[in-house]
Amino acid sequence: MSIIVLAFVLFAPAQKTNRSQDIIVISFEGVDRFAVQSDGKVHPVGSRFGHEATTGGVLGDFNGDGLVDLVTSGRNGTPNVLWLGVKSGSFEKAQVMISQMTWKVRSGDFNGDGSLDLFLVNNFDYATNELKANEIWLNDGKGRFNRSEQAFIPAYSNDAVIADFDGDGDVDVFVVNRGFDVLWLNDGSGHFLHSGQRLGLAEDFGNGAGCGDLDGDGDLDVVVANTGQNYIYLNHGNGEFSLKDAFLGKGDSFAVELGDLDGDKDLDAFIAERSHQPNTVWLNDGTGQFAETNQSLGNGYSLGLKLFDVDGDGDLDALVANRKADREAGESPCLLWMNDGKGHFSDSGQRIGWARHRQVLIVKPPSHLKSTKDREIHQP
Repeated sequence: MSIIVLAFVLFAPAQKTNRSQDIIVISFEGVDRFAVQSDGKVHPVGSRFGHEATTGGVLGDFNGDGLVDLVTSGRNGTPNVLWLGVKSGSFEKAQVMISQMTWKVRSGDFNGDGSLDLFLVNNFDYATNELKANEIWLNDGKGRFNRSEQAFIPAYSNDAVIADFDGDGDVDVFVVNRGFDVLWLNDGSGHFLHSGQRLGLAEDFGNGAGCGDLDGDGDLDVVVANTGQNYIYLNHGNGEFSLKDAFLGKGDSFAVELGDLDGDKDLDAFIAERSHQPNTVWLNDGTGQFAETNQSLGNGYSLGLKLFDVDGDGDLDALVANRKADREAGESPCLLWMNDGKGHFSDSGQRIGWARHRQVLIVKPPSHLKSTKDREIHQP
C-alpha cells in the first residue's frame, strides 16, 4: 500500500504537550538546526552543515531505521545530498545525487514498495540556457537512490505537491511551474502520465503550493502561490481540477501552508509574500470560501513557512523563513508568529537564524516513527 501522508495539512493538537521538537532551517548557506523548548523558546543546536547554494530539503525515514533523515537540494553546481540521521540527533552525509538546478525536493512512495522515493523539482540552467526536466529517484529500501528512467517535459518548475489526487490509492504529483501548472498521475508502479490538464495561464509564475480538502467534499484541493494572482483549484474527486473564482494573497506570494488556524476544524491559509509585502492569513468558512483577516505580518522577503504548535498550547503557530532581496545587505532572520487560537498572530519577539533562508522543516522525535506510513514526516 502506498504511503500517503499529508503532513502539510495540519490540524491543531487536541491537548497540550511538553514534547520537544527541533527545527531545520534551510538557507542558501546550508542547514541549521534549532531546538524548541517546552515553553516555546528556540535556541541553536550544533553547527551549520551542508553546502553553499542549498535550495530546499525534505525529511523522512529513508532507510527504515526509525531515525529522521534529510535530503537537501542544490543548484549552481551544488549537488542533492542524502544525510542519514544518527542516534545523537545529528546527520551524516550518505549519498550525493548529481542533478541540474534542483530548486526543491519532495518525497513519497511512488512505486508502492513501502519506502520513500524522491521527486526533484528542477528548472532553468543559466549556464547552458536551457530548461531542465524534473526527476524521480527510486529508493532501494535501504536508503540508496537510483534515478528512474521516467521522462518529464522540461519546464521551469518551482514546487511540487505529492498526494493521491485521483483517489486510486497511489500518490500523484502536482507540479507548480513558471507557465501552466501540471498534474502527473501515477499508474501505481511509479510511472507517471500527464493528466492532460494545463492549469492556470501561460504567463503565470508559480512559486509554491499546498493541498488539502478545502471544501469538505473528501478530496484534495490545491492552493498555488504565484507572482501575480494566487489560485484555488478545486478537485472533482478524480484529479480533474477547476479554478475557483476566489483569489488569495497580495500579488507576490512565494509559499502557502494550510492548517486549522482558528480551531473550527477546516483548513485555513497562511501565505508568505515577497517584495516587502506583509504575510497574510485567510480563514476558511468550511466550503472553500476564504476571508482575509487583515493582519499584516512582517514586511520582508519571505520564501517559506511552517505551521506547528511551538508552545504546546494546542494551536498552530507560524515560523516564516525570510531573506533579503537581491543586492540588499544585512540580517533577515526567520520570524516566529504566535497564534491566539482564533487565527490572530502576534510577533513572539524571537529571531531565528541570520539571512537568506529558504525553507523550514520540523523534526519529530524518532519514537514517533512507528511504521512505514509515518516515515514521511514533512511535506511543505
